[in-house]
Amino acid sequence: MSINYYLFIIISLLSLSFEYHYTHLTTEEVQSLLENDNFCIVDTRNQSESTLGYIYNTILFDLNVSFSKFFLALIPKDKKIIIITNENDEMNSIKTIVDLGYEVFGFYYIQEWKYELLKLNFETITYENIDNLVNNNEYILDVREVDEWKETGVIKNSHTFDLSNLLENYKDIKTDGTIHILCKSGKRAAIAYTFLMNKKLKNNFTDLEGGILKVIEVGYPLQPY
Repeated sequence: MSINYYLFIIISLLSLSFEYHYTHLTTEEVQSLLENDNFCIVDTRNQSESTLGYIYNTILFDLNVSFSKFFLALIPKDKKIIIITNENDEMNSIKTIVDLGYEVFGFYYIQEWKYELLKLNFETITYENIDNLVNNNEYILDVREVDEWKETGVIKNSHTFDLSNLLENYKDIKTDGTIHILCKSGKRAAIAYTFLMNKKLKNNFTDLEGGILKVIEVGYPLQPY
C-alpha cells in the first residue's frame, strides 16, 4: 500500500484521539467549578434555548452570533474552558474554541443538570416603555459597536459600552440598581447580560427584547452619537 494510505490512517487515528480527548464532566464537577476563577463556563447552545434555561455563572455564547470576535474579546486566554451544550453536540463547540487557541477542560450536557436553571429577564420594548426608562433616568446600556451608534443614533442618556471592549471597561458600569441592556436585536445583549453577572455585578439586569431595531420600529426618537 502507498505511503499516502498510511498517512491517511495515521491522520484518521489522530482525529479520533482528538475527538475523545475531552472529559464529559459530571454535575458535581461542574457545580464545584462554577466559582473557580481559573475556569470559564460557556453555554454554546442556540440562544433561543439557552436564554430560557441556563446554569448560574455561565456565559451564553451562541456559536452563530459572531462567536469568535466576542469570545476572543471577553474571555482571557489563560482561562480553562468548560462547554455547556446539548447531548452529543459538543464537538463543534470544542473544535471552534480550540481553534481560537483556548484550552478546553471538558464539556457537560445541559440535560443532566439537576438543579434550578436561570432565565434571562426580557423586557418588552414599546414606545411608552422606552420613554419611561428615559424620563426616569434608568440605566440603559447599549453594547453595539461605534459604527452602529453612528448609523442609527442612540437612546437619550444611554450608556455606550461596545461588547468587544466590555472586558476592559465593565468596571466603569454602575454597580447598583437595574441595568437595561440593548444591542441591535437582542443576541449580543444576552452575552453582555451573562458576562456582567459572571463578573459579580450586584445589579438586576434586563434584556431589551428586539434591540435597537425594535426601538426604531415603535418610532422612538434617537439622538446622534
